[in-house]
Amino acid sequence: RDVAPSRGLGDVYKRQARGNIYDKNGKLLAYNELAYSISINDSTTYSSTKEKNKAVNAELAEILTVLKNNGETLNNDFKIDRKKDGTYSFNVSGSSLNRFRADVFGKGSADDLEYDKETGIDEANATAEQIMEYLMGKDNFGISSKYDGDLAYRIVVVRYAMLGNRFARYKEVKIATDVSDKTVAYVNEHMDTLSGISVNEDMIRKYNYSEYFSSIIGYTGPISESEYTALHKKNKDYTQNDTVGKAGLEQYYETYLRGKNGEQKFYIDNVGRISEIISSTDSVAGDDLYLSIDADLQKATYPVSYTHLRAHETELHLV
Repeated sequence: RDVAPSRGLGDVYKRQARGNIYDKNGKLLAYNELAYSISINDSTTYSSTKEKNKAVNAELAEILTVLKNNGETLNNDFKIDRKKDGTYSFNVSGSSLNRFRADVFGKGSADDLEYDKETGIDEANATAEQIMEYLMGKDNFGISSKYDGDLAYRIVVVRYAMLGNRFARYKEVKIATDVSDKTVAYVNEHMDTLSGISVNEDMIRKYNYSEYFSSIIGYTGPISESEYTALHKKNKDYTQNDTVGKAGLEQYYETYLRGKNGEQKFYIDNVGRISEIISSTDSVAGDDLYLSIDADLQKATYPVSYTHLRAHETELHLV
């Protein structure tokens, strides 16, 4: 059984603003835009697991229904998908699937997976259906049958993400990113009943003239495990929650554009809540990048270049 330390150290990082990208004449090509995200933390205290499941599931059902009705997209890193016909399937395989099974059943590694007489599940070969039934059961998330299949699935997605923070309950799970003003207003108006749910400011990367510059500038995205390993070796400031350049100039000038994360360090109590702030440092914005490219010239020549390229591709197919 997992046991949290009685007192420990914790930290959270404050994301920095990525530098802008301009053309040779100062025209803005890539920039950050303020957006809002919806997050939840597990800092509320309950008298029993049953009480917690009932309260948290009801709260999630409410906010997830609002998100769906408002056309928002749920952040979903869960390793099981729900199909249109209501069945479940894994979206990972091999060692990633084995690691997922070990995490679900609370085992240190895939080698520890075994046949559980109580549940009747062969953990090493557990199907997606068995795992969903296991997680929704009363001994885990206790999800009531009153929630329909799709809503129950989405509750599991968030509850499982929250489970990863069980020893660091101060950490938030981001449910949805770049949400509408309508969603922000709903959460703000229902703060008294939506315990642990908050609206946070976020930054999303935007691109002007993307049709003409996408292949040059590239794009950003959540850091992958392999990217984190490589970048963290060179710069300990990288975290597993960072956004990094994935292609083009965004990737090539990653260390120049990214800036430096801020950080807050603190003591946490035996249930993972912040008990005392130790220190706090502000984030530092990334440097701006100025290109030797003229945006107007690129736009003017793009149609000619595109037409020539398509004609050349047609010739190749005819040969």
